[in-house]
Amino acid sequence: MMRVTEFPIGFLLVVLVQAWAPPPNLIPSCRRTSSIRQLRNIDRPELLIFASERVAADRGAARLIGEALEVGTAVVFLCTRGGQDLGGFEKVLEDSAFRTSVQIIAPKGHPPPPHPGALSALRKSLEITPDGFGGSGGFGQRAGDPPRPPLAARCVVFDDMVAGCLAARAAGMRAVAVHQAFEDVPGLEKSCDIVFATIG
Repeated sequence: MMRVTEFPIGFLLVVLVQAWAPPPNLIPSCRRTSSIRQLRNIDRPELLIFASERVAADRGAARLIGEALEVGTAVVFLCTRGGQDLGGFEKVLEDSAFRTSVQIIAPKGHPPPPHPGALSALRKSLEITPDGFGGSGGFGQRAGDPPRPPLAARCVVFDDMVAGCLAARAAGMRAVAVHQAFEDVPGLEKSCDIVFATIG
């Protein structure tokens, strides 16, 4: 699990790699403060799920969502409250440039979020067109795969609760916790792959 106090400028691409990488030393608690940057084009997440209205309203969330949409990553707001109350997410999208590109989804027919089944059902209900693979100058280029649901390992869930982070990890996804006072939330640091005080 990584912990930094502010999300650096740039896109959250290497979290997928760093979350799986072994610690750089033998210290049981590895807390890196290095900047996050893209290592390879294949590190791009295929789906970002915001499961918390508070995280979606974070000062840096709009920039992150804009960058994700720019490179072709799907973004979804997942309503975790019972019923069809989407007010908090709709307020976030109200004046944003990406209002028509981000879906707000309230799952039906599955255990309500936070639950791994709800996250998996959401992932399977979406369809993306994966990037083609290729080198420069025609070497090794091939067309992209046919449309398919995003891979669980390439999905990143943003939440501010322990239950949501645990559900994401149980569904095979990466969990990013964003909470101003994360040190005061018991178990939050251990339940996620990385924790930030803010995205901005």
